[in-house]
Amino acid sequence: MTTRPFTDYLREIDRGRLLDEVSEKFQGLIESVAETGKAGSITLKLSLKPTGGIDSETASLATDVKVQAPQPTRNPSLYFVTDEFNLSRRDPRQSDLEDHLHAVEGGRNAEGA
Repeated sequence: MTTRPFTDYLREIDRGRLLDEVSEKFQGLIESVAETGKAGSITLKLSLKPTGGIDSETASLATDVKVQAPQPTRNPSLYFVTDEFNLSRRDPRQSDLEDHLHAVEGGRNAEGA
């Protein structure tokens, strides 16, 4: 008995569309791993079952493809909590540099002299 190469089956399943799908998803996985520097995986599941009784000469082959692509790390944003318990990108306890610049442009220094 000669064992048929597994790759022959992959080329035939769903008229070659399964192999195309797995190839495309694997390419996307490679890109995600390269961009994030994190690990990922692809799983191809083949489920074979007889379509008739014990001596059935036909079988049904179902497929499932799952990709676990790494996700990019999202950096948190820094905010200051105001006295009113709101979030602000600017520190509410720090004076505004723009106010000081307007004061100097108006002919007086930051202390008002």
